[in-house]
Amino acid sequence: MNPTRVLSREMEEAIPDCLECHRICVRTFAHLLTLEADAELADPEQLNLLLDCADMCRMCADYLLRISEFHVRAADLCCDICRRCEQLCELPSGEDPIVLECVSICARCANSCKRVHAAAIAP
Repeated sequence: MNPTRVLSREMEEAIPDCLECHRICVRTFAHLLTLEADAELADPEQLNLLLDCADMCRMCADYLLRISEFHVRAADLCCDICRRCEQLCELPSGEDPIVLECVSICARCANSCKRVHAAAIAP
């Protein structure tokens, strides 16, 4: 890594969004697992996606912090996974405030990661 490289504004903004999205996805996973275990209605796709999203967000934040040579690709994938998680959680959320918060943070994180990717490929 080149020691003179610095975090861009987009990267600085995406890091806390990724970390917050990780936290909220893990919390939502635990919340839904508890609720759905009672009703025996657990949706494995949604639960797995929440964990995928949490892991990818944590990893993306790490890549951004290190200014990894793969940080742009990580941000692009993080954006895709966050968008999918947002969509999958949005549909059955109803008025559950924990799930609605997850939908919101996934959208915010996806937008932040999209800006990282766009800034890196801009001429």
